[in-house]
Amino acid sequence: MREAITNTARYWLDMGVDGFRLDVINCALSHPDLLDNPVRGSNEPPPNDMSSANPMSRQIRSNAYGYVSEETFIWLNHLRSLADEYKDIFLMGEIGGDNSARDSTDYTKTGRRLHSAYSFGLTGKTITKSLVIDTVKQIEGMIDDGWMSYALGNHDNVRFASGHGEHENVGHDYALFGMALLLSLRGTICMYQGEELGLPVAEIAFEDMQDPYDIKMYPDSMNRDGGRTPMPWVESAPQAGFSTARKTWLPVYEGHIPLSVDVQEKNSKSVLHHYRQFLKWRKEMPALRLGDIELLDTPDQIIAFKRKHEGHVLLCVFNAANGTRGWTLPESGKYTLVSKISRNVTIDGNTIKFDRYGYAFFEEA
Repeated sequence: MREAITNTARYWLDMGVDGFRLDVINCALSHPDLLDNPVRGSNEPPPNDMSSANPMSRQIRSNAYGYVSEETFIWLNHLRSLADEYKDIFLMGEIGGDNSARDSTDYTKTGRRLHSAYSFGLTGKTITKSLVIDTVKQIEGMIDDGWMSYALGNHDNVRFASGHGEHENVGHDYALFGMALLLSLRGTICMYQGEELGLPVAEIAFEDMQDPYDIKMYPDSMNRDGGRTPMPWVESAPQAGFSTARKTWLPVYEGHIPLSVDVQEKNSKSVLHHYRQFLKWRKEMPALRLGDIELLDTPDQIIAFKRKHEGHVLLCVFNAANGTRGWTLPESGKYTLVSKISRNVTIDGNTIKFDRYGYAFFEEA
């Protein structure tokens, strides 16, 4: 099996691919006796990456028989050596488990194992100050010489724009808040298709569902199919320009059609426009791409941190609340607002006033 995987990887590397995403790589190897994972006791904390309706939530998975093995690291070092035979190859691993943010740091090391790993620390969750601070602190405290990747959504979760809880009519603001936060963290950024359009989760009728996982757990399913529907490209085209087929694997969601790419390209206030603008700016900012991160103490739902690289300091501030919030700039520095990137914010001297899910970026002199 290992020889076959090695040969397959070498085939694609010879073909010129830039790297591989290794799915749930901490489950690559099992206990030699194929033992069951331990049962989660009633006093054990619930997993942070799945609903209690999922039967797998009744297992203790981190560092159990189906997860985390020293032999896995030996195997990853073999794959790393293979990748290093080629130029500029990137190996990224998905790390699941009861505490994937903590566990993911074991899988990325300079010169060995994976170039980067991503966890479910922020993925598929409603973003709060405590979630962000706890996740970043945990990772930064353990990452050593590795490199983290961050994601807010993927094919296994409800779409990010729909993850703001019970609040209504805030999807646009919440989508842009998530964009700015994600693209400001220290690490490689993973964007899931449709996030750049602010797509909400699609409503899928039971008879249209394709995911065996969700069908089995219906009606307590996660609606993973709701995040896998066709990308809307052209508002007026059949199947929103995604396909010329009469029927697609999953149906085009009617609620996505007004958010099609061609519509958003004409609107300077669209989510797509903001993504393109922010990504262009990020490429010009070494502090965001390469810099260290320093978390700041803040009140309420204000998230603030500094990104620092070779003397350049960028202050990043976010309002994680669905309502107005205020914050006073630190007295220790002189700050210039990056107005072309900041949103839903007004400045009065050293006082920042945020509207819901607003964010502001400052260059520190």
